[in-house]
Amino acid sequence: MTPNLLEHLLKRMRDHGWMVAVHNDYRQGGEFHTFWLFTHENGYFLKGEGKTDVEALSEVVGKAVIRGYLE
Repeated sequence: MTPNLLEHLLKRMRDHGWMVAVHNDYRQGGEFHTFWLFTHENGYFLKGEGKTDVEALSEVVGKAVIRGYLE
């Protein structure tokens, strides 16, 4: 995992008003996975899951861009 990329993804979301509501690590089929859920005061939420924090956060940021919440 790249700490700078992780920090960048979190900062990007937070700078646009998104807050971490849940971050959970779990095992599925014996493999490590992580889950991130973000909420916004506008009432929207976004979630991402993956085998790494960067993978899960990249999913969240991608969804935010596609839906027009981030540039």
